[in-house]
Amino acid sequence: MDALVLSALGADPEGGPGVMAVLQETLRTRGYGIHVVDVLTAVVQACRGCGSCGLKTPGRCVLDDDVQAIYRCVVCCDLLVYATPISFGSHRSELKRVLDRFQPLMVPFYVLRDGEMNFRPRYPSRPFLLGLGTLSTPDPEQEEAYRFLISRHASNMAAPGCASVVVTSGAPPEMVREELESAVGTLKGAA
Repeated sequence: MDALVLSALGADPEGGPGVMAVLQETLRTRGYGIHVVDVLTAVVQACRGCGSCGLKTPGRCVLDDDVQAIYRCVVCCDLLVYATPISFGSHRSELKRVLDRFQPLMVPFYVLRDGEMNFRPRYPSRPFLLGLGTLSTPDPEQEEAYRFLISRHASNMAAPGCASVVVTSGAPPEMVREELESAVGTLKGAA
């Protein structure tokens, strides 16, 4: 099994490296091969909203940058992890820029799923989704918003399951490990 980690944790110098180390250890212990993309250093252009990926060049974005390689990894992974400091209940802008470019992974036709209209996934195999967010100080409102955001991402991409973990920067590694073990165990059990 393979996990793709899209990480903006480097933007959190206080807690990010420690959280990333625990994440990688947890995934390895659970039998995942891990590929990490540092979205802070990746070359990613902003989506133009041109629609070419749906109509002119189906499944292929016309922008040529690091996202082309990320697409291949998303399509092949079993677990997709968004690892980011939480800002205003959401991802860091660098991660958001990558996620905005996921449209080529969908077919430009809608399906009704769980009473909502969503794009139909282009590929039959889709990864489970794990959101891992860090907060500089505990903030239940931001935590709730982030967890809701992850559930919406999972719905939009027709993920077979999702989980979210929110930790405070500088939290003891044992606490982070426990939270991640529980979340990854839930997803692996659903597989």
